[in-house]
Amino acid sequence: MQDLVDVGQNVSILPYVWTDSRFLFGEYEIWPNTAEMWLEIVGADRSAFTNSYRNSGGSPVGARASLLSRRDRGHASFSQFRDVVNALSTMLWLSGSRASDSWAFETWPLPQNNDLDEPFVREGKFSRNHTSPRRDKFYPTVYMRTIRLNQRQIERYVPWFTEELKKPRRESIVVAMSHFHRARYETHYFSSPFDDVETIWSGFESMFHFPYPWGSSLRGRDDYLLACLKGELGSLDLSGDFWEGLECWVRRAYEVRCLHTHGDDVRMELLRLERYGIGLVDFGLSLAEVIIRARSVPSEQSRIVRLGVGLELEQYFSWRIVVDGVVRILRGMDRKEIYPGGGQSEVEEVGELIGLLKRLVSFREVYNDYEENRSVASARQKLGLALSAWANDLVRSSPTGVDIGAVAYMREVISSGVRDQLGANEIDSNLAGYLCDGMMYSETAYWTEEATGGDVECLCVGELSFWMLVDSFVRLHEIYVGYRMR
Repeated sequence: MQDLVDVGQNVSILPYVWTDSRFLFGEYEIWPNTAEMWLEIVGADRSAFTNSYRNSGGSPVGARASLLSRRDRGHASFSQFRDVVNALSTMLWLSGSRASDSWAFETWPLPQNNDLDEPFVREGKFSRNHTSPRRDKFYPTVYMRTIRLNQRQIERYVPWFTEELKKPRRESIVVAMSHFHRARYETHYFSSPFDDVETIWSGFESMFHFPYPWGSSLRGRDDYLLACLKGELGSLDLSGDFWEGLECWVRRAYEVRCLHTHGDDVRMELLRLERYGIGLVDFGLSLAEVIIRARSVPSEQSRIVRLGVGLELEQYFSWRIVVDGVVRILRGMDRKEIYPGGGQSEVEEVGELIGLLKRLVSFREVYNDYEENRSVASARQKLGLALSAWANDLVRSSPTGVDIGAVAYMREVISSGVRDQLGANEIDSNLAGYLCDGMMYSETAYWTEEATGGDVECLCVGELSFWMLVDSFVRLHEIYVGYRMR
């Protein structure tokens, strides 16, 4: 066993990415930070060294951290680990978790023993720092929330991303993933929105492999990108309004990119297309995400996914109408009309609402200038009350074949807020954070190891599912606070 430690193997730790089982990804594997997994993968337990990585409460991250290593027990360079982390981050992005801050990682050679006072060299871009696991602690920023790598949500993307990592960089989207990963940082400490536009533009140039050097016979870069996007999306049934909006985005993004790159003053209002209520950064990332998603799904699913992509893109120009409809209907409804209790719902009475909720949760974007915020808060509260009542029924009935542990704790989140005499707004905010952290807006969050798929029918009442109600609640909260939480 000791030989495995002595052959130059190195690992990367992801302190704020939680996976509950070993996950194979091409030539790499990501695994939980437990003594058992260290013994199985490495041949020696070095989990004590990870105690220097702390969560937001100051405690060691423990089993909620993950390790990344080569499957052949070999050595990987920092840039190779970074490409793999960017790919994993992108796959989870395709499943609904946008912010990339939590994917911070560090790479180090395996220590030969468990001496926590042994100096550890932390390599910076410009310096080498001698630290020790016992003395020097690593703490998260306010944007580094522990996120869960749900393997079932990303497994359909794994084959395509595995092949992308094998290709020469000039022929893959590995570099594009790196650009989009940086633009998805939620923290605003290190970049401005203008930097993000510049980064997103570079991501698209890399995605479509713009020629280099740029020949004098070629048209402008904005024309070139517009042509590439039309080629990529041309088979979709998209309206003239969409193509007009897309061209507006390309022209404006290129203008901002050029002004910022060359040091000219850029007015803040240029960051939005007011006619559509769309931000350059938000729409650029969403456009990149749907293109990568359409490319990466298995061929037998491609037609369905591309149809969904078309509908999704069209909806960027109709989101206000949908939110207005949801708020209007919920304003006139009682909680019991949404979920009366006992596992039943007056589906006929809420049919219009369900249709609008389906459209609401299909949106990939959140806009921060919705005018009727009080109405959104009231609508969110109605859905929260329905969720609470449904969660109580689920815990009492204890359905088999599904995991309702997270549902049970959801009740405790609400109860603790009531005990602490928090206002409804703060309780809803805490609940939305819990639901997001557990990714409870996804059907797969309720699967068990033994059973998947069909067993979750017990979480459905007619066309209304528990996870769709969660998704709708979270989406209304995101509209209320003005930013995405996933």
